[in-house]
Amino acid sequence: MEVVELYGKMKDEKIKLDAITFLGVLSSWRHAGLVEQGCACFDSMIIHGVKPAEDHYSCVVDLLGRAGLLQEALDFILKMPIRPNAVVWGSLLSSCRLHGNIWIGIKAAESRLLLEPECAATHVQLASLYASAKWWDEAARVRKVMKDRGLKTNPGYSWIEIKNELYRFRAEDKSNTNAKGILGVLSCLVDHMKMLGYVPEMPEEDIDDTFF
Repeated sequence: MEVVELYGKMKDEKIKLDAITFLGVLSSWRHAGLVEQGCACFDSMIIHGVKPAEDHYSCVVDLLGRAGLLQEALDFILKMPIRPNAVVWGSLLSSCRLHGNIWIGIKAAESRLLLEPECAATHVQLASLYASAKWWDEAARVRKVMKDRGLKTNPGYSWIEIKNELYRFRAEDKSNTNAKGILGVLSCLVDHMKMLGYVPEMPEEDIDDTFF
C-alpha cells in the first residue's frame, strides 16, 4: 500500500512515470493479488507513453496466474506483441502447478522447453503433467530425452549464516556433525508449538515425480 500511495503522489505532483515506476507498482499489485488494479496499471502505461517490456508482461501473467485466472493468463501471453520468454512461460507453469491445471500446464511447459531445451526441471514437470493426463507414452518419451541428454535436477539447498560462517543443507541431509542435536531442538520446537495449539500442515508431495 505504501507503493501505491507513492505512485499516487507521483501522479499528483506531475512526476514523469517511467518503466521502473510501473514495474514496482505492478509487482506490488501482483504480490497483493489485486488483479483489477494491476491490469488497470498495466493499461495506463500506454497512456503515459511507456512501452511495456518483458518484465511488465511477466508481472501481469503472474498476477493473473496467482489469482487462478489461468486461461486469461494464457490468452494474455498469446496476444503479447513481443515473443514471450522462458520467464513468462515459467510463471504460467508455476501457477498451473499451484491451481492444478494440467492442460495449460502442458502448454506452458512445452513452450518453455522450446526456449530452454536443456532445463531439467521443466522436463521433469512436463513428464509429470503427461503422466497426470495419462499420456504414458509422452511421459516416457520426455524421460528418455532426459536420459539421452544426461539431464538431471539438482536438489534445492537452504543456507544459514552463523558467526560469519555459511552452512548449507537440504531435506533429509544429515551430513552436518551436529545433525542429531539440531533435529533434537527441532523436535522440541514442534512439540512446543503443538502444546500451544498449532497443528503443522505436512503436504505429501514429491516434486520430482508428481506434478500434483
